[in-house]
This record gives sequence, C-alpha cells and structure tokens, in this order.
Amino acid sequence: MIDTIISSVRLFANIMYILIFVRFILSWISMGRPSQLLGIIYSLTEPLLAPIRRLLDKSPLGGPGMMLDFSPIILLFFIRISENAIIIFLGALR
Repeated sequence: MIDTIISSVRLFANIMYILIFVRFILSWISMGRPSQLLGIIYSLTEPLLAPIRRLLDKSPLGGPGMMLDFSPIILLFFIRISENAIIIFLGALR
C-alpha cells in the first residue's frame, strides 16, 4: 500500500516537473496563436506558479524590473523537496 502511494507521489512530481519545464520552454517560443495544449499546461501550472510570483514581486529578488521569472525554478525546487520529504516520511511508516 505504501509502495503504491510512494509511486503515486513520484509520478505526480515527475508530471509536474515535465509540465513546468514544457511551459518554461514554450514561454521562449513565440507561437502565433494559443493552442489548446498550451492552455491545459497553463491551467495546470499557473495555480502553483502565481503565489510564488507574487512573493517574488514583494522581495528584493523580484519586482516589475526583473526580466527573468524565477518562479518555475523555485517551484521545481519545492516540488523536489516535498517529494523527498513525503517519501522519507512514508518510508519510515513501513
């Protein structure tokens, strides 16, 4: 049972990693018109990226003058830390 939960956590983290990475790459590519796939990727990742972006806007690292959006990098970092913490916790329950 715990192995199934651990596998699910890893799968979710990997899917989110892929979605965020694809969004990051697609943000550099100018697409003529919005696609349905891009809309799905944005709708799945924006709820996680928006709070981080708001926090960065208030910090010395962010603000309206910043040319780079560091929120995907920070989110990837937090996803990996959360995944490892959950797996360690569940591994201790075995």
